[in-house]
Amino acid sequence: MAAIAKQLTSENKQKYKTLIELADAHCHLYALQSGAIGDAVAAGVTTMISNGVDTKSNLKTLEIYDGRHVFPALGIHPDYAESMSNDEVEYNISLIRENRSIIKSIGEIGLDFAHVNGVKGVEKQTALFRTLVDLAMELNLPVSVHSRNAMPQVMHILKEKEAEAVHLHFFEGNANDAIEAGRRGYVVSIPPLKSNSRISAIKAIPIENLMAETDSPTANSVPSDVSKSVSIIAEAKGMQYEDAARVLTENTKRFFNISTAKFMRNAGP
Repeated sequence: MAAIAKQLTSENKQKYKTLIELADAHCHLYALQSGAIGDAVAAGVTTMISNGVDTKSNLKTLEIYDGRHVFPALGIHPDYAESMSNDEVEYNISLIRENRSIIKSIGEIGLDFAHVNGVKGVEKQTALFRTLVDLAMELNLPVSVHSRNAMPQVMHILKEKEAEAVHLHFFEGNANDAIEAGRRGYVVSIPPLKSNSRISAIKAIPIENLMAETDSPTANSVPSDVSKSVSIIAEAKGMQYEDAARVLTENTKRFFNISTAKFMRNAGP
């Protein structure tokens, strides 16, 4: 995106050289102001995985993809499982297939039983989740999974499907869930919101299975707030911030198969 380069003033570029490279493993850039991407890059967030949740946001996510700092994930959030017609579901599946070469994950998908509409709602969410996990495995793509009040069901389906490339975003599970996720080789991402259960989960899972995220604009966050997520993880792990940031960024790039140019601070003037 040419606009990003224009947003990086000479002053910001100088600051950028001294910053620590960060990655936001899950955000919704289509829902943010246009300057948010440039602000994030100027703050050192060189990698952002932007997730679509429905038809409109999936199309917008493809529009803002730049292959340098912004990488798309396309999916259907469980909140839309009941309202989306079968034809629209098929359209989104076709969209994923057509853009297989550039998308980095199928997400945001999953289960959300916090406000589900009875048994029918549970059944529709579950059927859609199964379909999209199958699609991800067919296309050899990771899944970025939403789980609210549904961790046992999510974990059961992922095990049943023998899914391996799994990202549990905005982790809401307990320490035992984190241990099981790590045992299966899943990655868990932590938002910039601290809680006792989340701290316990961070301590229970290896650093190699962790990533940092903002889920922006959730909780009025922006991608640059991923530094707060890194701080939460670093503190829980007893690590220096710089060391945690390096590992978490490497984890994110490795999981999403992202190879980017060297960080600006390592480059020449």
